[in-house]
Amino acid sequence: MKKFVLFVFAVMLVAGVKGQEKLEWYFEKGMVKSFLGKKAPKLVVEEWVSAKADTAGKFIVLELWKINCNPCVKNMPHMNELSKKFKQEVAFIALGSDPAEKVRTTDRVKIEFFNAVDTKKTTMQALGLKFVPYTLVIDPKGIVRWEGSPANLTEEVLKEIIKKYKK
Repeated sequence: MKKFVLFVFAVMLVAGVKGQEKLEWYFEKGMVKSFLGKKAPKLVVEEWVSAKADTAGKFIVLELWKINCNPCVKNMPHMNELSKKFKQEVAFIALGSDPAEKVRTTDRVKIEFFNAVDTKKTTMQALGLKFVPYTLVIDPKGIVRWEGSPANLTEEVLKEIIKKYKK
């Protein structure tokens, strides 16, 4: 039953939950804690599947995902495109809870940006996150400036965040 409920929440996120105001329901139901305007939880990486991300002085887009999550896989091409467009100012990091070897060998998804694993789900637990996909945009000072479904993170949203919070 728990898996079904999590699946329904993930589908709802991808299928039409739009904007920060719609996330209130997830916050109220205890599905995730809001960190908007607050210091982001520590990024815990057990192993880098790709090269280690250089985040010094950059914004970070943290994409939390799993291999067996269809909405995660569906949104990855969108995130790949954003990562290419913003590679100078933003470090995109996919953080999954699957074992590194499984991530390396999967043919379900292609991640074209930094990729790491946290099989203990330490970062997800710090966020109180009970579903994926989920995305955070973190400014160079470590403050969360956007949170929500990767489907709702647009080029325009990222441009506005960078413009507003760049050092």
